[in-house]
Amino acid sequence: MTINCACTIEKINSDPFKFTKYMPSKSKNVTLCIYHGWGTTISDFDLKARTLAEQGYEVILPEIIYHDSRQNIGNHFNSRITKEYFWKTIFCSIDEAANFYERFNNDSHKHVLIGSSMGGFIAAEIFARLSGFDGLIIVNGSGSFLLSESIFREQDGR
Repeated sequence: MTINCACTIEKINSDPFKFTKYMPSKSKNVTLCIYHGWGTTISDFDLKARTLAEQGYEVILPEIIYHDSRQNIGNHFNSRITKEYFWKTIFCSIDEAANFYERFNNDSHKHVLIGSSMGGFIAAEIFARLSGFDGLIIVNGSGSFLLSESIFREQDGR
């Protein structure tokens, strides 16, 4: 399926970061940075990003470590892989956030973080740690790391 977009799409490789940027033809001066969930990719959010760009939002989809083309670990839903990499992925993404945002910060824009599922964990903690963000949207994620880990342990029988 081909989707036309009244926006400019740019894939950026600024080592170690890779991301796709969707720039609207007429901007609302708001940048949305969307973190995807565990086992998904930025391509899963392409249609959402295009739709938001058509509405005037600049959208940034960062490739998350151990996903996409950044050391992809394969089957994210293998229980051993999930146990080993889930929190490592979240904390690595949080730790690299300050350097990542220096690369695309546009002072004339408002900046909103959006996170889906695991991306919600990432976005919530970045919002708590770093200044300069004007909003936070979490979809099916959590800001309570300890409670989430206790639920995961109960589900896994640990």
